[in-house]
Amino acid sequence: MSNMASVSRPPSIHAPWRKSFIIPLFTIHLGFSAFVAIWHLLLYGLSIYAGSDSGQNSYTEALYATVGSFGVVSTLIIIGHVVLFARFRLTAWIFMLGNGAVTVLSLISMIIGITNEKRRYEFGYSDYLIVAFPATLCAISLVGLVYAVIVWRKVNSGRAIDMVKPGGGLGGAAKGGDVQDDANAIPMV
Repeated sequence: MSNMASVSRPPSIHAPWRKSFIIPLFTIHLGFSAFVAIWHLLLYGLSIYAGSDSGQNSYTEALYATVGSFGVVSTLIIIGHVVLFARFRLTAWIFMLGNGAVTVLSLISMIIGITNEKRRYEFGYSDYLIVAFPATLCAISLVGLVYAVIVWRKVNSGRAIDMVKPGGGLGGAAKGGDVQDDANAIPMV
């Protein structure tokens, strides 16, 4: 019998990201962000098409356009994260900044929706989906932001390193670096 330890699986090249967490997070985040964008832009288009018959005031139409636009920007940020992750270039800092931006945009959308609902409630009409969808997107974004901060702290403390590109290079760095850098490129999970 040999004294060599058996490894059930090789270390992940996606370290410090847990693929079992980040891929479902990407899927849920991207899907809901796109849904919020499409939903609000569709309502904006319908209210413009119906004109004065829609029963919407100009503030509500501006709300639909603003929240829909924020949803499009959030969707593009999340798509950027997915592309960077697929190319092994998603650093903890980029992921944290992107999730922070999506969280702020969805929080602003939620606050705008709450002010709209307060104004509409005075007239006896209310649509809680205007607040519910951005609030849910904000909650999903907060989960991503908390995860990003945890990973960023691990990377900064030295307990983990940023994503390793297969074949060498850290976080998208060019190949052909120092031998010591390649030796340290084993991800610590």
